[in-house]
Amino acid sequence: MWPTSVEALRFYHTFAFSPGRQRLIGIFIVFLIATFFVTSDADADAVPAPGPSPDPSLGAGANPFLLESLVKRLPKKGDKREILISYLAAVPTLMGEIDQYLLNLSASNSAQNNSKDRESFSKKLNQIVHCLTTDAYVSVVSGALVAAIVEINQDKTIIPDYQLKYVFGNTCGNDSHSTRLFMEHWQAGARVFIGPEKNCKTEAAMAASQNLPIISYRCNDQDISRDDYHYRTFARTVPPAGEIFKAFMALMKHNDWRKFSVVYDVKKGQSKNELFDTLLRMMETENKFEEHKFQIMNVSRLEFTKMDISSQQDIQSVENAIKATMKTTRIYLTFDNVRLFRTMLSIMGEMGLTDDGYMLIYVDTNYDWLNVYHAMNNHFLRNTMTYLHHSWDANNSSDRKMLDYARNALSIIPTPVKLNSQRFYNFWKRAGEYMHHFGVQKTDNLKFQGNRIACYLYDAVYLYARAIHELVDEYGNDDAYDPTADGKAIIDRIVNKKYKSGFGCLY
Repeated sequence: MWPTSVEALRFYHTFAFSPGRQRLIGIFIVFLIATFFVTSDADADAVPAPGPSPDPSLGAGANPFLLESLVKRLPKKGDKREILISYLAAVPTLMGEIDQYLLNLSASNSAQNNSKDRESFSKKLNQIVHCLTTDAYVSVVSGALVAAIVEINQDKTIIPDYQLKYVFGNTCGNDSHSTRLFMEHWQAGARVFIGPEKNCKTEAAMAASQNLPIISYRCNDQDISRDDYHYRTFARTVPPAGEIFKAFMALMKHNDWRKFSVVYDVKKGQSKNELFDTLLRMMETENKFEEHKFQIMNVSRLEFTKMDISSQQDIQSVENAIKATMKTTRIYLTFDNVRLFRTMLSIMGEMGLTDDGYMLIYVDTNYDWLNVYHAMNNHFLRNTMTYLHHSWDANNSSDRKMLDYARNALSIIPTPVKLNSQRFYNFWKRAGEYMHHFGVQKTDNLKFQGNRIACYLYDAVYLYARAIHELVDEYGNDDAYDPTADGKAIIDRIVNKKYKSGFGCLY
């Protein structure tokens, strides 16, 4: 069973497509999905939060070559005890001294006749390219961390005897680098870890071994549970992506559909897909209580040569999967690859299956949709790689045909949150003041589209601070007790608690 610690009511939208507009069907599946955990250890020293201008003691540099010297600068501030927050994320920038990168590359490339030097040069160059091509959204949302820290430090009603500081480590989307940064931040005195935003299983196990709290605002790992001793100090302010399959199972039960086939893709060289494994576990659990069991009739695991599934070889592999299974199934399920969904729907339509009672269900774990129309018009039905005059505006375009095919398609997405409240507007404006510390040029952040992930990051800092505050109130001035080192107690004061999010919503 999935953990449901701080239990927040969320909705997943299931919607059908109709020509020219979207039509919501009457299935809003409500269930408990968010999880939260936390813990801590070691004496707290900290790096100052960003001020109006960069400071060498920030410890916010993303340059892995400079990190060690930065994180060891741990100034005290008055009589306040300082808690160092480690923030691990992947941002597409090379903050710090760019000259240092060039010198390292030049040194690696100085002796072209040496194969080891050429290999080192190539490796470092690839690392930089990979770092610069990570998701840009993290740079935009990262200001929310600093906004929360500044607010808490200025608020005399929350841990007034403590000062929060942070040190930033740019993982560049590299798991090994993330692990090294975790260890360096821990050695520097970090008390709590925020992130990383992609894979977090290794960091969660390391944090638990030191009785330290780690709170993720966007972790993809499906099987991390507080019930597992190895991850007992882990929390997340957003549920794992696989939770959306609860909505899929509810949809199937509601319509008394029990049999379906699955088509999904895996990355080149990989054989596993965590979302598919989650679906299997969820089906196994459901079947324990169902007289009429759910049954997967066929499974097609595809590996594409191009991400956009544009090559004839890739398209043919999808068509072959459908032709090989169409006699034994009427319902197809695919997930987390909108291009695969579009390709399947187009092929099914051209084969006449959408006119013959076949159904395609698509599950999307993306949390960035503004509304159902935004999801349908910009991704699900329209090919965003082409101009509008080649898409909706062209009478015989493939996108126009998709509208008709989509009569037999359903999609399940996380319910979009309207980021238009005054509370969110004010929060987004404050967070924008610190974006430039994470590689985004300082500008009017309201030009950037509001991002709900920023709220999950903001909430993570506040949940931790409030848990510490409760422990301080409970134990008073007991010098023998350090609340930041009592992980179990911190967890107990976070789970099953209501709080007001950066969205303005009550969870």
